[in-house]
Amino acid sequence: MASVNAEIKGRGLPELLMGIGLSTGEAVAGNIGSQTRLKYSVIGRIVNLAARIEGIASGGQIFASEATFEEVRDTVLTDGHLNVKLKGMSRPVPIHEITGIGDKKLQRGIRVNGNSVTAY
Repeated sequence: MASVNAEIKGRGLPELLMGIGLSTGEAVAGNIGSQTRLKYSVIGRIVNLAARIEGIASGGQIFASEATFEEVRDTVLTDGHLNVKLKGMSRPVPIHEITGIGDKKLQRGIRVNGNSVTAY
């Protein structure tokens, strides 16, 4: 995003920011439609959850579902978790804000803060 924003800044355009929502689970992926109109897509409950999580992420934030966090907990840095009521979900969903990746035992890695990335 930094290189894209550097280019568009020169054109007088506003900065682009992206929020990311992650979820882990089974989904159906493939060409969906008819012979006259095919579209590659993914569908399923887990896809909907990822989309809902992405919808609450502000520019520069990375939010992960509980299932995703359990898969990567030893390699990511987080700022804790929140229980969030998401559209279409009957109960609040725990989400974790991922702030970097690295080796927690060796205390080294990469921390993300908005548009900046810092090695430590």
